[in-house]
Amino acid sequence: MPLYPRGLAVTVLSIYLVALALGLVISTMLAMYYLPQLFLLNIGNATIKKGESISIFTSWVPINLAYSLRDMGVTAVPEVIVPSIVNETPAIIRGIEPGCIGYYSINATQPDLGRGALVGYKLAEELHVKVGDELIITSFKGITDNLTVTGIITSSRYPQLNYEVILNITMAQRLDSLPSPIVNAIYINASYELISRVNQVYELRIITNMSNDYLAVLDSMNHTVFNGPLTNTTLALPFGVYYVIAYNESAITWFLPVILSGNDTIRVVGVSIPRVINTTYAIPSEWVTVEWPNGSLVSNYYLLIYYMNGSLAYSTVGGGATPISLLGNTYRIVIIMSSVYYTVSKYIGPGLNVTVVLTPYSVVMSELMTHAYNYFTKVTPLTPNSGSEALINALKIGIGTFIGIIISLLVIVSIGVVGISEYSINVNRELITYLRLNRADGLNMALLVDLPIIVTYIISTALGFLTANYLWPLMTRFMKLGIMNQPIYLIAVSNHYPYTVALITTLLLLIIMHLVIRSRVIDVD
Repeated sequence: MPLYPRGLAVTVLSIYLVALALGLVISTMLAMYYLPQLFLLNIGNATIKKGESISIFTSWVPINLAYSLRDMGVTAVPEVIVPSIVNETPAIIRGIEPGCIGYYSINATQPDLGRGALVGYKLAEELHVKVGDELIITSFKGITDNLTVTGIITSSRYPQLNYEVILNITMAQRLDSLPSPIVNAIYINASYELISRVNQVYELRIITNMSNDYLAVLDSMNHTVFNGPLTNTTLALPFGVYYVIAYNESAITWFLPVILSGNDTIRVVGVSIPRVINTTYAIPSEWVTVEWPNGSLVSNYYLLIYYMNGSLAYSTVGGGATPISLLGNTYRIVIIMSSVYYTVSKYIGPGLNVTVVLTPYSVVMSELMTHAYNYFTKVTPLTPNSGSEALINALKIGIGTFIGIIISLLVIVSIGVVGISEYSINVNRELITYLRLNRADGLNMALLVDLPIIVTYIISTALGFLTANYLWPLMTRFMKLGIMNQPIYLIAVSNHYPYTVALITTLLLLIIMHLVIRSRVIDVD
């Protein structure tokens, strides 16, 4: 009789189909695991979110962290992501800073973003809207807003944006009921050594021999985190960039930016900042109005205006609206009032009045304690290759379909693997018996029976997995599977480790089943 195994063609086809089904199961499960990729764009090399949040939509991160990282020369792009209903259609609202629009690779400008809503062209087709039409947006927090479409955008770099609405970040914060110091996530491009320091609190030790001056410490958003008499002291502050300022009643006497990524000691010395006297005569035609967050005017304050190089351009005691006389330029406006020390950069020009809203640090902390009291306990970096928490509790659309696909395909796989192993041995029962009667040793038995079948398993399984990898996006697109109107096929699993593990596991399972069934046939015979 011919000494070669039979039924290899049927085995090849059967294993290929089973491996294809198993590959689709793995792709579907990985899609669920990497579901946040539909919403996180991964600008840079990591995304920072609140560690305790179950999804990106419930994440709370202080936007001040983005400003601190920028001051360190690190790319930091804050973002607010809001599940919403747009003209009765589920969609994602993405709030971005106008100055960061270049990171998104879309065909729109800052003025377009400032005037209304930018709509992805795929979503625009779904909504049947064009530039100038109105959008009725209701967020998952129940807040409704009407906006005008100011642009139809496309993005090949981030295809998710083609299915979304992009707004100014402040509009998105209002829809998400977020206070101004809070965003959902911050995209960064930084070393992991720097990222690991974000959660730490460090000591800022201040040494001085000056007296009768006051000390103000501001964060990157110019909010006061400390204000008091200038003495030798140690402050415990979280990671970030701070501005340490010594001042008397009307002028700054010392200034230093501090990058606090570790314990640091600074010396406050009595070196005056160069003072420049404004000698240009002009009729006062500009006003600086200082208000509290509730809109009421601040009655008494010190107003100091500095050139961007740090030298003083103007100073006076003010109240409410204060007239000023300066040439058109960008200045740093400093307001000192009681325990509040506030600075902001503004452009001052003829006929341009400036309104400064003081936000005392106590108000900022009150907002954080109300809305995100434990945001500072931990922030977690997410990379494209790290699976984050599932969004099942936040989004249930499409999950039931996923689970149904997984269960049905697993049934096919379990039945198929057992049946194929049984078939591959039973069809070669005569060959196994012949070899036994001729007293073939274990090596010959393995070479003539086991090796061809095992090689068939390896080739067929690998081809099945490879086919599934290419077939899965087509299948999900055909079935129109999506979440919040965003198709699931946009999820790209760049990590091949799960596929490799599944392939090795499947092959080991097939080989073990083959050897067990062959041993049973030999024992029976």
